[in-house]
Amino acid sequence: MEDTSKTESFIMDCAQAEIAAVKLTHRQAHIVLCSFHVCRAFCRKTRNPIVKNYLCRLVQCKRRSEFNFYFRVISRLDANVSQYLQRRWMHRRELWAACFRDNVLTFGNDTNNRVESSHKQMKRFLQRSDSLHKSMLKVYKWHKRSFSIIQQEANIAQSRCFTYPCSQRLIPIIRLLTPYAARKVIREYQWRRWAIVEFESFDYVFFKENGNTVQVDLSACTCTCFTFQTCRYPCRHLLLVHFRKPYFTVNHVMHNCKQWTWSRNLFASQSTSAVIPRNRNDIYDTKKKIIIAGMDRINDKFGEVFANTYADGVIAGINRVLNM
Repeated sequence: MEDTSKTESFIMDCAQAEIAAVKLTHRQAHIVLCSFHVCRAFCRKTRNPIVKNYLCRLVQCKRRSEFNFYFRVISRLDANVSQYLQRRWMHRRELWAACFRDNVLTFGNDTNNRVESSHKQMKRFLQRSDSLHKSMLKVYKWHKRSFSIIQQEANIAQSRCFTYPCSQRLIPIIRLLTPYAARKVIREYQWRRWAIVEFESFDYVFFKENGNTVQVDLSACTCTCFTFQTCRYPCRHLLLVHFRKPYFTVNHVMHNCKQWTWSRNLFASQSTSAVIPRNRNDIYDTKKKIIIAGMDRINDKFGEVFANTYADGVIAGINRVLNM
């Protein structure tokens, strides 16, 4: 368990057996229940679409004041549902309510459906008669082939030039981030007006936001806001400190956010540290490697004419993707 012993959080279904097993092996880890399965369990108790809507909001809201408001609305609309929640779920709301796990690191993910979606893909090449050894070998080959394809697609995406409507001051940070994290950071920058500096010193900066106090530790490069604690990408408070204090550089902002950079992305090239567009020769070489990988098999099975037509179609499709 050396590789997984430092896991900070687990996202799983509502099964008590799974929760007990994780608590036994990872006593310090946080457990987060899948929001999709929790909402589905709640919605089974009513047929009213309005109550179902408020139940989903109860699970996904980020503030405790909103949580209390939605629960009062549910109590007025359906007393049976509110009694069910109080009896079965409210005593462990830190497992499923987003507003009660503001210190749990989830990288913005609150469901395990992404992992479960691979089960259907594995069932396509696994058979009931396969032994355990043969099944593990097939899964290993499938994972190796899928990872190679995803890595090639990530290299193509990394070669594209992304255009973001943002301030020039954000460009040094945006160039280090993946497209998903870049869009999130730009949105955080647009919300900077809600953060008001309350007090600042050499090591700490305190912000006042919506009646709450947010603390930025300059020495540890951390923030106590919900966004940084759960998603771990640069929040608006770190960005404001970076713009106000010259000694708080880009390296300080990205110190605890390296998992959102291109160099730490699982499917990106490990030698790349910034989103820099490649020249046309590099893009053509990447496309050529992808096409040649399966050309021999297609040529032997379907003939040379079909293989050439297939290659032309693939090149045209990749050109359309690169020019989007």
